[in-house]
Amino acid sequence: MGVSIYSLINAVVLCLNALAILSESRFLSKFGLATPNALQGPVSRQETAFSDYSPNAFDSDIGTNANNGGARVSSIKLQIASLLHSVRLLLRWPLIFANVVFVFVALIFG
Repeated sequence: MGVSIYSLINAVVLCLNALAILSESRFLSKFGLATPNALQGPVSRQETAFSDYSPNAFDSDIGTNANNGGARVSSIKLQIASLLHSVRLLLRWPLIFANVVFVFVALIFG
């Protein structure tokens, strides 16, 4: 079996399937990767503007912000949790369609 575009796309779809089926309550919460509070949405629009910025990163001696002018503070764990949540939310129907196509191709062409 050689490496082809079909096998590479099939491998990507299988990896996305693996990410999509991880249970948030049983598996991801053990590692702190359950849906973060940032994805649940703030109550008001004013909270969105200021809640993601680090208030303690201000350097009082020089008067400059230590985190690149107020850049959003996010950890790698938060980014991974956001990725897993996005895969489950946005790629549910495309993954179902891709899996059906791959099953039919495997049935037809062997």
